[in-house]
Amino acid sequence: MSMHGIMMISVAVAAVIGGLGNYAIPILIGADDMAFPRLNAMTYWMIPPVVLTLLAVPFLDGLEAGWTAYPPLAVVTDSSQTMFNLAIMLFGLTSIASGLNFIVTIIYLRAPGMTWGRLPIFVWAMFVTSFLALFFTQGFFVGLFMVLLDRVAGTVFFDAAEGGDPLLYQHFFWFYSHP
Repeated sequence: MSMHGIMMISVAVAAVIGGLGNYAIPILIGADDMAFPRLNAMTYWMIPPVVLTLLAVPFLDGLEAGWTAYPPLAVVTDSSQTMFNLAIMLFGLTSIASGLNFIVTIIYLRAPGMTWGRLPIFVWAMFVTSFLALFFTQGFFVGLFMVLLDRVAGTVFFDAAEGGDPLLYQHFFWFYSHP
């Protein structure tokens, strides 16, 4: 269930929406291309390693902490949680970079006469979605990075016995997931 959930979010929903947006946005606003074509290509080519890593997780001890990766289980389990964290962090970077590219494209590359009031609803939807991805995905990234540090570097962000707070991760995660 965990892998199904995260694959649907990271691969099916985000990649399909991003691909459709990359195709449709320049056409709908009268631009030649996205604002940063190389950044666009980079975010595209970062998705296959995410998919391959996520597909490898079930074969390498699985995922015991669920797609939300809540500590303390995500920190103490012997599963392939580290690979999962790295894959989702890489996917988060693609979301942040794509969000930036969409926002800059929509703001600065609109055709003359294409005012904010004339933008199609799909462009508005991608603009708002990109804003959310750019500003709120960072919280999830930081939370996963802290779990990774607890697992690999021996930090104690989420270990209550050592002064950490297990609920801290939930604040980072839901700062990302609620918007």
